[in-house]
Amino acid sequence: VSAFKEQLLLIKRHGFTCLTISALVDAIDHNTLPEKPLAVTFDDGADDFAENAAALLARYDMPATMYVPSAYVGRFMPWSHNDLNVGRQIMGWDVLSGFDPTLVELGAHSATHPQLDVVSRAKSRKEIIDSKAQMEKGLGRSIRSFAYPHGYHSAAVRRMVREAGFDSASACGNRWS
Repeated sequence: VSAFKEQLLLIKRHGFTCLTISALVDAIDHNTLPEKPLAVTFDDGADDFAENAAALLARYDMPATMYVPSAYVGRFMPWSHNDLNVGRQIMGWDVLSGFDPTLVELGAHSATHPQLDVVSRAKSRKEIIDSKAQMEKGLGRSIRSFAYPHGYHSAAVRRMVREAGFDSASACGNRWS
């Protein structure tokens, strides 16, 4: 928690303006980007986000986007290869729906968190479509943003995400963007 707090303070000190991914997309579309925009994202919906990060984001008025694998809401995440994460709980619908959407945007992260570029196209399409439908049903609101599980995607997967109705998609990478 203290390292995350230090990172947020550094962001503030350097004059960055945090935006959710959808707010960033809207600002780009309307040519209203702040001078130093920054998007903070979180993957997987682990319950320690609610316990630790959400309060700090609110305290420092720093919106962020959380991507959640919809089929595991309220359950344990089985896919992690990091022993520290095996068995971590994903937040339930009650916790997720309690976040102020202007502070914590919720996005889809597939249904079951597979590498979408290596499973069949039919499986990828189902994962993408089901995640949007499950997130929207569970939260009672529209979901605009998607994050590729494990960061992997292909042209076909990107097309499926657009066709499913998402207007943005994120991936992780070891590089500046």
